[in-house]
Amino acid sequence: MEAAIFLALVNERIITYFITPLFGKFWGEGQWLLLYISAITGGALSFAAGIDLMAGTGIELAYPVNLVVSAILVGGGSNLLHDVFFAE
Repeated sequence: MEAAIFLALVNERIITYFITPLFGKFWGEGQWLLLYISAITGGALSFAAGIDLMAGTGIELAYPVNLVVSAILVGGGSNLLHDVFFAE
């Protein structure tokens, strides 16, 4: 679980420092795409680390589904962590 939280924070920094400025400069109207890009980068990080968040909950899912759910949680978790810890 700690690795997933760490990867969610890494994903948040990747989106904040690299992706968001590009969208602001080149695709101002495409801000809604940041949600999907965050999920994709979270997926790449969780797949590379082999994180399966469902294994710790006792919920058994088929092989690719558990990794997809973990990817969505890591990608979306960065948003949640940002809202909780960095809210103004």
